[in-house]
Amino acid sequence: MRQVVQNVRSGELELKEVPPPALLPGGVLVRTAASIISPGTEKMVLELGKKSLIGKARERPDLVRQIITRARTQGIAATVQGVMSKMDQALQLGYSAAGVIEAADGHLPDLKIGDRVAIAGAGYANHAEINFVPRNLAALIPDSVSFEQAAYATVAAIAMQGVRLARPELSEIAVVSGLRCQ
Repeated sequence: MRQVVQNVRSGELELKEVPPPALLPGGVLVRTAASIISPGTEKMVLELGKKSLIGKARERPDLVRQIITRARTQGIAATVQGVMSKMDQALQLGYSAAGVIEAADGHLPDLKIGDRVAIAGAGYANHAEINFVPRNLAALIPDSVSFEQAAYATVAAIAMQGVRLARPELSEIAVVSGLRCQ
């Protein structure tokens, strides 16, 4: 199976041949029909990947603090080894996609093989031919909605969460700026 991954050290993207995911309890395997490349999150990840180690540290001071804490508890050598190991791993990209269920846990009566679903979640809804997704990260797609439209479900849910957190009230004015789907 093919999957788009990023080399964390160099920032280069690759279309890599990887083993397909296993069907785990409580989830489904989905053959991807469409996935979204986010102009925010994924662009930031791509740009971060292309930076030097110092540039990465400047961009993510939160991770630098974690590394310092780890060095204090586990030692410098173990921490350096851990960081270098992490830098050599391929980073899975994607978090919003749609496709068709190819296999389903038999204990999920509402999802079955052949169902069209929108899928979500970093590490789950990857830019890959097949994804394993837990039940709570898959939603049935109405017949009138295309895979391309359904793949935006996660991005739309994130925007709606922002509206929910803002708690707008009647008569307030708000501006929503961003992507327009056709």
